Amino acid sequence: MKDSYQGYVVYGVQGKKYLPIGIISSDYKRQTISSKIPAKMKSGLIAVEDKRFYNHLGLDYRGIARAVRNNIKKKRIIEGGSTITQQLARNLLFDFDRTMTRKIKESIYSLYLEFRYSKEEILSQYFENVYWGKNIYGLRAASIYYFSKEPYKLSEQEQIMLLTLLRGPNLYGNNISVSFDRYKLLNEILYKNNIIKSTHYYRNISTPPIFQKTELSVLDKELVQYIANNIDTKRGCIVSTINIELQRILNECVKTAPFPVSIVAVEKGKLCAVASTLGSSHPIIFKANVGSTLKPFLYQFLRENGISQDELFCSVRNDLGWNVREVTIPSDQYMTLEQGLLVSNNNVFINAAAKIGINKTLDYLSCKLAIDKKEIYPSTILGATASGISLVDLAILYNNHFLSQKDSYTSELYSILNQNAIHKFGNYFGKNIFLKTGTTNECREHYVILGNRNLVIAAISNKNSSPNDGKGTTLTSHIKKGKKILKYFFLKNPDGDYKWL
Repeated sequence: MKDSYQGYVVYGVQGKKYLPIGIISSDYKRQTISSKIPAKMKSGLIAVEDKRFYNHLGLDYRGIARAVRNNIKKKRIIEGGSTITQQLARNLLFDFDRTMTRKIKESIYSLYLEFRYSKEEILSQYFENVYWGKNIYGLRAASIYYFSKEPYKLSEQEQIMLLTLLRGPNLYGNNISVSFDRYKLLNEILYKNNIIKSTHYYRNISTPPIFQKTELSVLDKELVQYIANNIDTKRGCIVSTINIELQRILNECVKTAPFPVSIVAVEKGKLCAVASTLGSSHPIIFKANVGSTLKPFLYQFLRENGISQDELFCSVRNDLGWNVREVTIPSDQYMTLEQGLLVSNNNVFINAAAKIGINKTLDYLSCKLAIDKKEIYPSTILGATASGISLVDLAILYNNHFLSQKDSYTSELYSILNQNAIHKFGNYFGKNIFLKTGTTNECREHYVILGNRNLVIAAISNKNSSPNDGKGTTLTSHIKKGKKILKYFFLKNPDGDYKWL
């Protein structure tokens, strides 16, 4: 499908530069849509892998005989005798068994390819499908992974270095000395075949390039609508809002978590980082009840509609006769709205909403969440909706709320949630950020929302039991222990101190 963006390369932002960070893919393969192949790579491939490429019909009998003779002479397999067409057939069949049956299928398919396609089309398909290690398929993905650049930007040395990998991506990609030896050998072959000049030959072998091995994630197509700043359909590129530095921090948070975690970052209404144990699309497609994370918006609505700061509401029962569970046992039978928000007391908010009017409160929630009234129930006051809310949409909701509103009620709410952050993270880290947590579905989902007026980071732990790993580690304590997420809310001054974003 055209709108799937399968094989598009996604670029993220690092400082003032756009760098490749991932490939849109529906499976584990890191394979991009095709790109222009440098002419020297084509001629280099033929010189190294298949000198008679333009003269055979898929099978090179002279090459096979030579490989057998040399293998017998060396008493080990040093040559395979496979043509470029056979190598393409092997990759398209995705069969790498060392059996006679596989070899026969490969040979038959090679003849078909030669009959069906021109030599140039076979070369193009080869460079689009050949395996380059690390689940990398095709020249473009290899160029981006190993050198962080599109193929047309590769230097001559980098092109030859990529060719060294074809005989054994795992061997040559992970062993510098071995790859350099083969790199020098390939330069000799190309020089003897007049593909590179003598000056290039001596320059190349004196300064072999080093693999950079760019972090290249497999990204789901569902992300595109949230991260795309610009989509180039001709080049198969997506310039995104992903912040590379923050993305690495979120990746580490997910990787080191003792339980499944999804986490997103939203800045100025745009998704700028996303990571999940369950796949990059999980924070978008997974929707659930969000529990007490809706209470801050209810707090501001209730305050704007006449509930005073010192008004008390019963915290152990409600006037509507609802039987609700409280996460913590109330310390006081009556609480203010602020006290109820800080401890996420359900009864306080039910009673306050009943005073304003349940229908009026539900109308507000429908509008605030941009959800049809059919999706809204009285239990939405406690965070439940018919279809649930995704983590990304929840983060955007918080970001837009504090970004767009500057009135006294918003400042008041911010101050209360800041108290929560100071309580959880201490004076230093909690000084100028807000924090709200939420637990739903008998603790199967545990939310943490933290941020300031520009940036919101939202996380959810997806589990089947309590909101900790049995060793006392909660999602909140995991974020606090890692520190890097909290430190991201600081900017370093030239003198080495920190200031708040």
